[in-house]
Amino acid sequence: MDLLIKTAIEAKNEDYGTQLDFVEYVSANVTAAQGFCFYITLWAKDLSSPDPEPKLYQTLVRKFRDEMHVHEFKLKPPQQETRMIDTENDCNSIKKVFITNIAYKKNDQNST
Repeated sequence: MDLLIKTAIEAKNEDYGTQLDFVEYVSANVTAAQGFCFYITLWAKDLSSPDPEPKLYQTLVRKFRDEMHVHEFKLKPPQQETRMIDTENDCNSIKKVFITNIAYKKNDQNST
């Protein structure tokens, strides 16, 4: 698990210019799909941020043989603002996509 987390944090730092520093492992779910997909939740702090307080992150890392690929790394949305929908992807044909702060706009027939 340490190697998966280290790989995910290094990829995030390289791709986005952050300085994430691992704080604590929270949980992981694993599915088999041409290797394994690890859905990992962890605490990390961004030392390049003006507010380097630890924050909760989610990452999806796929491991196949000796290769690891980070598919996703993001802040975990607050639970009350989270809905989960399924879409296709290359990890077991299911990807959990977290949608936050969705606002549905109704057509106002009184406004012209």
